[in-house]
Amino acid sequence: MMATEYYYLLFLLWFLSSLTFLLDNHVVFLRVKILLLLGDIHSFAYSTNAWAFHS
Repeated sequence: MMATEYYYLLFLLWFLSSLTFLLDNHVVFLRVKILLLLGDIHSFAYSTNAWAFHS
């Protein structure tokens, strides 16, 4: 009985750690994606403003 409980706890610990690892990677990926998107919007707004001033 103790061995199965030990393996169950070990599996639970592994599952939780891998789940948090995957979530952490996903959050980092989303953060990079959002930063790139904001950077594109900012550069687009800057280029359209510069174009408006030139014309």
